[in-house]
Amino acid sequence: MPLSEAAQIFTLSTLTGLTSQELKRRYHTLAQKYHPDKGGTAEEFIKLRQAYTALKEALRWQTPLEDEPESSQSNTSKASQTPPSNFEQLWRDFQALQKDYKELEGLHQKWDQTFNLQIKIINQTVNRINEYAKHYNHHYTTTEQILKQQLTTLETHYRRKWWEQLIRIPKLSEEQYILRHNQLIEQYNREIRTLNKRYNEQITGAYQQAFETFIELIKEL
Repeated sequence: MPLSEAAQIFTLSTLTGLTSQELKRRYHTLAQKYHPDKGGTAEEFIKLRQAYTALKEALRWQTPLEDEPESSQSNTSKASQTPPSNFEQLWRDFQALQKDYKELEGLHQKWDQTFNLQIKIINQTVNRINEYAKHYNHHYTTTEQILKQQLTTLETHYRRKWWEQLIRIPKLSEEQYILRHNQLIEQYNREIRTLNKRYNEQITGAYQQAFETFIELIKEL
């Protein structure tokens, strides 16, 4: 790959003052962007790797960019050096590549583990919320049914049938009926308020726990 293309990928206008450590940091940052698992493509990732190799060699042999003037000192230095082609140099290059690969593999595994943990936390939170909603609906329906039964019973004790009026069976007065009716309605409202409060606390607690777990995961990155 030409140095000009490699420099464009790394957004570099010159190699002067650039260290191998700074180049490596730039490479790791770009690797997170162009990795296929992070939205990039295999072609972009391969080009990034080729650009990194070209720039690393240019730094090693002090090769300037095409539009960068070469000083007499750099020309002399480059002329006095011949890139080694022996087995030892090839082995060192291979070990450097292997080290970079292991670092990227470790980062990929860490991202993969973090992603899987996030999915697990989301699924657990959704299951908890669904369970809370199921219990809430059950208790709400039960409370509503109890109120209807109590009001029906109350109505039965208040409304006189014609034959009950004749034999004068004691029944609730209108005042007693209204009082008891209002008491049942107020009791129902209290139970519903308590039920709603508990449900909201459960939902809020589930989201809060998930949020705090996400924060702990981010701190470990």
